[in-house]
Amino acid sequence: MWETNGMTSAKSWISAALFLLLSSALSHAQYNNRPYPSTNQKANKDLLMMKTWFHADSTLQGYEVKVFIRVANDFVQFIQEDSLFKARYMVTVNLLDDDNESIGGRTVQNHLTAPDYKTTNSRRIKSLHTFKFYAPPGKYRVFYEIQDSHGGQPYQQKEKVELPAIGQLTLSPPLFFEQSDN
Repeated sequence: MWETNGMTSAKSWISAALFLLLSSALSHAQYNNRPYPSTNQKANKDLLMMKTWFHADSTLQGYEVKVFIRVANDFVQFIQEDSLFKARYMVTVNLLDDDNESIGGRTVQNHLTAPDYKTTNSRRIKSLHTFKFYAPPGKYRVFYEIQDSHGGQPYQQKEKVELPAIGQLTLSPPLFFEQSDN
């Protein structure tokens, strides 16, 4: 009889430990900050895509630099408010020269609303942000940051851009945001 009670007691203890572990894991997943890639890691292109494109401006003295950032719904964290799901995030882009001085920078905020949970996890629904800067020929770094209001650490990425002297034949790489069947 003692062994049965001991066995029952051990089973109860194991069941209680599993219950606590499982409930802790579930509550952690429910309120956990979204796991952003680290600064040294590229985000999945389905979630976040950042492209820089440039061309000589109309005066032929410098360049118009355009930065495109596409953010999928699944990249940001939605919070349920009443019957809707809402998300807010900020996108910051800075163009830095060789001396780490800002040539220009801009921040935009985006507010998203989704009717259901499935839409919050969509990788097909995306927001496109475009930033435009003017810069003379030189070497630059484009600094991107996305700060999710509900999500933890900001996602940051840097990209080197070289704007050659005007007069040389210069082409930006093509921009492909979606794969085409054609």
